[in-house]
Amino acid sequence: MGWRDARVVFQDIDGCLNAPGGPLPDGPGQSASDEQARMLREIGRAIDDSGVSEVVLNTGRGLSAMDFVVAELASRKVRYLLAEHGAVAFDVKRQQPVDLRAIADRGGSAERADRYAQLDPIRDAIDWYREAGESEISALFGCPLPALPKVANLTLRIPDGVRAADVLAALERALAARSEIDSSSFVGHSSNYYVDIIGRVSKGDGALLLLEELGIACEQALAMGDGVNDISMFEVLGSGFCPANAADELKRVCRRRAGVVSSLRCGEAALELYCGLARRR
Repeated sequence: MGWRDARVVFQDIDGCLNAPGGPLPDGPGQSASDEQARMLREIGRAIDDSGVSEVVLNTGRGLSAMDFVVAELASRKVRYLLAEHGAVAFDVKRQQPVDLRAIADRGGSAERADRYAQLDPIRDAIDWYREAGESEISALFGCPLPALPKVANLTLRIPDGVRAADVLAALERALAARSEIDSSSFVGHSSNYYVDIIGRVSKGDGALLLLEELGIACEQALAMGDGVNDISMFEVLGSGFCPANAADELKRVCRRRAGVVSSLRCGEAALELYCGLARRR
């Protein structure tokens, strides 16, 4: 089965749905610019006109930071939101959370179920940070460092003039010193603007569990993404599609698995994808 025959698309948000001129907003209460909103609406129409039956929006964002994307796309085919790097999910059709751990338990994947069980210490870390850790880390760097509104990732937005790697190192030391928090399963990441403490689940884990819930084989699903956190999806799904702005490492995985690397960037590549997906009779 080729990429044009995919029934389900796991669609990354940042770097894949935005207009090429700039990023989508990610802060509370923010809205898309006119240019970004037009791009999202155009992609939403292309999704509905395509042969795909379901779209799963996925991201490292929290669920609340996905609401405006869903609203602007206005596509009847957006079924699930997979947030926080695969840790949490929401059923758009039923308007209720999805218990990924329960799906893993039912499916008999002990290893995957165990990874979702290990998210509990992350929630302990989030509680600690909101109660005491924020003041400790903020005082260390001389600026406010609040946690973003998430339930299974501890994520800090890093202001200009502060090195994210330094904040990550300080946060990991503080967590390791807390005897009541089991940090052995934590994975830390830093970029120019964010620090993340996450568990060992991935977008690929979440994708397989949602496909199990839908009763659709992974060979019938396609991943579109641009970052290294999308690699796990590209490795387990039937095909992949990258915009031109994707990370080189992801492009290599995509090509190795006979996927498509577009010459177009961001949302323009998403339009190319959905316009190319075969209509079903």
